[in-house]
Amino acid sequence: MAQQRRSGVVVAGLLALTAGVAAADDRAIALTYEAPDACVDEATVRAEVTERRPSARFAVDGAVLAIARVRESPEGFVAELTIIEPGAAATSRLYPPVDHCLVATARLADALVVLFTDLPPPVTAPGEAPSPRETRPPESTLEAAVGRTVGANPTAAPTMALSVRRISGPWSTGGRGRILWDAETPDADEEFPTRFSSYNAELMFVACGAWRPLLACFEAGVGARNVSWSGTFDRGADLTAYGVGGVRVGATLSVTRRVHLIPAVELLGVTSQPATASQVPLDAEPYSVTAELGVSIDFGGGRSAPPKSQPGP
Repeated sequence: MAQQRRSGVVVAGLLALTAGVAAADDRAIALTYEAPDACVDEATVRAEVTERRPSARFAVDGAVLAIARVRESPEGFVAELTIIEPGAAATSRLYPPVDHCLVATARLADALVVLFTDLPPPVTAPGEAPSPRETRPPESTLEAAVGRTVGANPTAAPTMALSVRRISGPWSTGGRGRILWDAETPDADEEFPTRFSSYNAELMFVACGAWRPLLACFEAGVGARNVSWSGTFDRGADLTAYGVGGVRVGATLSVTRRVHLIPAVELLGVTSQPATASQVPLDAEPYSVTAELGVSIDFGGGRSAPPKSQPGP
């Protein structure tokens, strides 16, 4: 398979040429990247790192050399990162195989973010202004959404949902709660009219991947459904529990750096919810399709204090 070789030979040659000419930049990393054509390119990896750590800087004269490789094996895509620091032996980390190259390159980006975190603080000459505060990525997100079912379980029911997720790079995990309700008004011409209403409450585990603007989530959990009726001669209620699982796909539209609009479609499969009363007409179907609009707010992260300066020589 053809390989993407973006900077290996060039970086190695430039490092050799500049070794005796100029002092290496101890706050920058010289990156060599090699991956199959099915993977993202070097520019995408660099952008991911600098988005999460704005102070990160790549340069051919960086004091630290990072060699990032992804190779395809029968077991999957294998990522390897080798770090060569001045005056120290090279260290390498080999990651377990994964099915998707995007996961392998995300691991390399995570490791590079940590590497930039561990670099020494910049040397500041006397009288020189300190580095500005650094912006750290958000740590969690809170989302509230309203919508309406356009499929069954039940049909045309309003919905409200609230979720909290912990963010780690493009991934996030957490919990999501949702309620939906429906009612059936009896025909005025009926001799003995009966009114029916249905309420569903669901609690799910959520795992999401975000590749702006796409947001894709897997959801699984449990729910409870209460159906009640009230008529001229009878009234009562049924309560049943069920399992629920499916996917939610939407788009993240940023309003500010921390506030986002998320239009989405949710497709859930549910286990059977039998009604114990034969006169209850609100039998649930084994699926639920919901169109909704959410608002999410990122919190945590923010700005950290600038690194302490070290006096120049």
